[in-house]
Amino acid sequence: MDSQGNRTGQLDTIIIRDDAPKLTYEGERDTFLGEGVFSVIEVKSNLTREKLKEAGRTLKKVRDLHIEYPSFQSGSGPLFDGPFRIIFSYIGATESTLINEIKKNNWHDLFDLICILNRGVYKRILTYHHLKTIPISILKEKVLH
Repeated sequence: MDSQGNRTGQLDTIIIRDDAPKLTYEGERDTFLGEGVFSVIEVKSNLTREKLKEAGRTLKKVRDLHIEYPSFQSGSGPLFDGPFRIIFSYIGATESTLINEIKKNNWHDLFDLICILNRGVYKRILTYHHLKTIPISILKEKVLH
């Protein structure tokens, strides 16, 4: 929730400051002020094109919050524009599918990190506002005799 009362709805996982206040409204889940949120993580078992769109719509609500004092800042000003927005998935879409969907929806600044365990990690480079693939290594298990 932001200072203007805008809400994101339910989120899969949030990482908050240890001193962030928790607001509880009758009949609703806990609500946290945007200023106290470090990161929002949407978790998908299989990141299909449709699940990417779903996560995009959710994280767009997070991006669009009016956060006056970001959780990460330095003496010279904020280090970035709000909570980190992450998608985590076990399996999922190809890089070309991700890039096509991001371009089609004008989401170039929406995702800070997309991690698909069987594909790799895609990270937004903040200065250039585009995704760059950062490969991860796959380790095979050793067979013990």
